[in-house]
Order: sequence, then C-alpha cells, then structure tokens
Amino acid sequence: PWHITSESPVIKEIKVSAPLNKIGVGDLWFSTWADDDSLFMSWGDGYGPVSYTYVHHGLAKANGSLPNISMEAVNMQMPLSDDVANSKPSGLLFYQGRLYVSIHSPLIYPAFGFIAYSDDYGRNFQYDTPSSPWTQGNNSKFICLMFINMGKDYQLNTDGYVYAFGIGSECFWNGSVYLARVPKDRIIEYGAWTYFVALDKEGSPTWSTRQSDARPLSNLESTWQLSSMYHSGTGRYIIMTGNQTYGKFYDAPNPWGPWTLVSYWYNPVMNSDAYSLCYMPGLITKDAGKDYFYFTAAGMDWDNTPFPHPKYTLTLARIDMILR
Repeated sequence: PWHITSESPVIKEIKVSAPLNKIGVGDLWFSTWADDDSLFMSWGDGYGPVSYTYVHHGLAKANGSLPNISMEAVNMQMPLSDDVANSKPSGLLFYQGRLYVSIHSPLIYPAFGFIAYSDDYGRNFQYDTPSSPWTQGNNSKFICLMFINMGKDYQLNTDGYVYAFGIGSECFWNGSVYLARVPKDRIIEYGAWTYFVALDKEGSPTWSTRQSDARPLSNLESTWQLSSMYHSGTGRYIIMTGNQTYGKFYDAPNPWGPWTLVSYWYNPVMNSDAYSLCYMPGLITKDAGKDYFYFTAAGMDWDNTPFPHPKYTLTLARIDMILR
C-alpha cells in the first residue's frame, strides 16, 4: 500500500531532499511570505530559533534566500500561549502589511479556534475570541484553520478570496477535510466566512454562510494538521499531510479540487532522515522554482529520549517534482 502510482495529470512523482539544516527547536513550523521578503514562521512547544526560554507558542522571522536563511525570534508570547490556554498555531498568512495567524486552544483536542492579527510585523497581536464561531460547542470542523498561501504578500491570488482548510482537532482527527473562504479584505470578520458545500452541475463550488452545511472534500484525508500552497510553476494547489505513521502529497487545479494523490512523502518503509518520523509539515512559498519548493517539518522518535530529542527541530528540506 505504500507504493502508489500518481493520480495527478501534472505531477508524475516527487522526491524529497535530505535535510538542509536544523536551526530551531520545536514543531508546527508553518510559514508565510511577507511583503518585506522575510518569512514569518510559527513554532510550538520549544525554544524556537535560539536558546531562549521554552514557550508553548512562538513566532520567528527568517531572512535570506532559501536554503541559506537566518532566524530570529519575534514573539515569545503569542496569544493565549500561557500554561493554561496552551495555544498552538494552525496557519499563517501575510497580506497587505498585516500578519494573520490562525490559532487553536488548547493543544491536541482544542475547545476553540480564532484568528489573531498583527500590524507591526508580529510584535503585537489583536484578537477577539468570544466572536469566533469555530468552537467545540458549535461542533465546528474549522477549529484548526489552515490557510492556503499564494506567493509573496498573497500576490498570486486572482479571485479576491482567502482560502483555508479546516479540521476539528490538531491531531487524531477522523480524516475529513473541509474548506472555507473569505474576501481577502475581510479576513478577521467571522461572519464574512463561507463554507464549501458541493459542486453544482457545471462543476462550480457552492458555499454556505452556515458552517454546519460544510461537507468534506473528496479524495482528501488528514488526521493531523496539514499545510497548503499554490505553486505557480505547476499551476497546482498542493497539500502535504503528516502524522506519526505517514505523510501524503496531494495536488489539485482548485482549492475545492478535484484532489489527486501524488505520492507519500514519507511512510514506514522510508528510513531517510529527510522525512522519517516527521509530522505536520509546513510548505514554503518563497523561492519556489518551476518544479520544486521548500518545506519544514519536525519529528521525534516517540520513545523516552530526553527532551529535546535531536529530531524535534526545525528541519528544512526540499520537494522536487517530476512533471508529466
């Protein structure tokens, strides 16, 4: 079952490079490409890019061209990152001078998710948790909200919307993946978000203002948080998933699909340090080429090795795509 033939009409197969460097301690290294050419990167449960105090949820900034980047900590106290709320990131998006971070609290089985935003490049955040509809009480499938990044400052977007995938817990989810969107100038307005329901007879997506109407996307599954981007070189939307056992690589012509499974990027029969035992990867839009892009991941041996285990680090690697 671990050896499959790509279903994609564009991408024949993928190859994963060896790790290029390990320059931080933690996991959940999601990123977004800002207008000043930097990468904002989140992390959870670690020390971040330098040996500061351990935090539950932090924000870093990476400068330089991939793979040769330098890292600095920007914020060591992200919203609700105290010992009780124990928040974690689900996704980052930068658009027109504003940094958005989708956050859930607490970890693993969160009670709610919300969007925080910063107008000073991550130093201070504003947020309104009581208004968020993405709660366990609402049986929400969007508590963990994962933005689709589209180039520097979201400039590759052409239809005026921000898209995000949703699942109901950080990990150990049932596998169903949902889709939502919002006009890109109304991201923090929870009432402006709509939710994918189905394709009509012409193959166009239909949307509802009620999240309870949302239906899962076809041919797509993820039990842990995923990461997504639009890759201009192939003209495809790409998703990478990753849990304790395996990670999948999907592509599609639109955020709503049709999604096709290209390959596993790691699984139990792979033993390379590039991907063995990694989880919840983060796709990077910056410095992507016609047939490649970079990504982050972190992993652990899931044994009793004292924290931090050498694999529980910021691993930067590259996906090369063999096109048809």
